[in-house]
Amino acid sequence: MTNFSIIAAVDQKLGLGKDGRLAWHLPEDLKYFHRITRTTEDPVLENAVIMGHRTWESLPPKARPLAGRINCVISTSSELDLPDGVLQFDSLDEALTALATSDRVEQVFVIGGATLYAEAILHPDLERIYLTRIEADYECDVFFPEKIPEDFEIVSATETMESDGLEYSMVVLEREVDHSKDQFFEFGHEDNGADAEN
Repeated sequence: MTNFSIIAAVDQKLGLGKDGRLAWHLPEDLKYFHRITRTTEDPVLENAVIMGHRTWESLPPKARPLAGRINCVISTSSELDLPDGVLQFDSLDEALTALATSDRVEQVFVIGGATLYAEAILHPDLERIYLTRIEADYECDVFFPEKIPEDFEIVSATETMESDGLEYSMVVLEREVDHSKDQFFEFGHEDNGADAEN
């Protein structure tokens, strides 16, 4: 398998979205997502993005597949209708194994949804987390995992910024070389009682 990163945007309670859609509009975060997931050091290579089928379906039709990236959708459904070039895998591990053997891929990003984030954050090959934190409560119904393994540390963080009255910040966490997978720290949101979904 191959090392990979998570990239996500969350509200104050680690909410990811509501009613199958992103609950906010923050152009700066969309630009950040585009830059992080699309930029490669080798111009010949591409990055891959892995998402659950609900995340795929939540993308605006004109935005999917995400351009300039290898799009991978996790689903066991045989009825999922995907465009040519979009790859379908039964599981995260199957996708990571396949991408590890590709000579086209530079970096791999898990981009949602909640179920896939919950699995990915405990995966031993996760090496980095890009997290945009929005200082508002959108009463979301799907959430980012509350607990992150303690062997991750914050390596960069912006000051609080503002766009159209919306305050937000961006942090990057990386896995330490020496780590214990049995310890966790909490990002600090209240128990929401919601079920996660892709």
